[in-house]
Amino acid sequence: MKKLSAAILLLLIAIGLTGFTAKPSASHPTVKFDKTIYLDGQIDGDVLLFANEVTVNATISGDLIVFAAQANIQGSIRDNLRVAAGQLSLNAVVGDDVSLAAGQIEISQNTKINNSFIAAAGRVRFDGQANQDVTIFAGSVDIFPHAKIDGNLNLNYGRPPVISSQAQIAGQINQTLKPELAQNTRLKKFMPQLKPAFKTITGLILLEKLASLTIEILIGWLLIVLLPQLAKQLLSLGLKQPGAAIGWGLLFLTVVPLLACLFIITLIGIPLGVVTILIYIVSLSLAKLLAGLSLGSRLLKDVRFQKPYLSLVLGLAIMAILQLIPVFGWLAYFILILFGLGILTLQEKTLLTRLKK
Repeated sequence: MKKLSAAILLLLIAIGLTGFTAKPSASHPTVKFDKTIYLDGQIDGDVLLFANEVTVNATISGDLIVFAAQANIQGSIRDNLRVAAGQLSLNAVVGDDVSLAAGQIEISQNTKINNSFIAAAGRVRFDGQANQDVTIFAGSVDIFPHAKIDGNLNLNYGRPPVISSQAQIAGQINQTLKPELAQNTRLKKFMPQLKPAFKTITGLILLEKLASLTIEILIGWLLIVLLPQLAKQLLSLGLKQPGAAIGWGLLFLTVVPLLACLFIITLIGIPLGVVTILIYIVSLSLAKLLAGLSLGSRLLKDVRFQKPYLSLVLGLAIMAILQLIPVFGWLAYFILILFGLGILTLQEKTLLTRLKK
């Protein structure tokens, strides 16, 4: 019974801690929120992205909606593009309308918009192609030589716009001076209009982190309940040999993926390669739990074995905080993951030694 429970638990760990990508349907868009998002490949349906930094280089069959401090959009979007950002760079083909709000907007010469374009920003630099009207509200506007607009160009500006004589504008150029827009040239003047969106993004990111932490704690508790002796054994092993654990963890992290690739390249070894990859994924998930348990136990020396649940919660919470701290926090988190992988490797090494005897 315990073996069956452990097998089910490992499956839950593989899904719950490493995450998964679901294929969206027409009624269920792809939604992502994180500190940094990089999106590529072919994606069916609508896409909603919430992050501090977003990079898209994908082919999207629906709408793309982005809320970010910094956004770089490339690729192809079949339907509409909606973006609210601090700084935006657009180098894409858009099948329908484009609506943008940002501190600064850069539209490259490779950008093609099959319908209308509307933007509100501190500064807009337009060098792309639009098949319908282009409407801009901005402190300053630059229309570059490669710009090609098949409809009207409607400019609402704070400072006189710069329109290249080589730009191709089929319709009328309608210019309206709005002195109040001149105050929005700087991002800090424009950001109050975007504050509600960024508050929403921050809230969603924190909610996702809290949900992920809760799942990790629950799975860790299940491990301790189902396999208490093994949990104590692994904890003791890591605390006794921390340096060796980190070294073995680094070896595991680099060697196992190479082995999986070699298995897959041989074709005959594809099943073995797939199994190796699954073991690798589960090991990474277990490594985080073991690292959190060990870290918490190290800090709670007096109750490390009596109250392992408390140690687990403390350790995982600290690791979650480390992930939010650039450079030094990420480095510490990486070392802890190596430590957790090393504990698993040392345990396997011990078991193999016993079997040989």
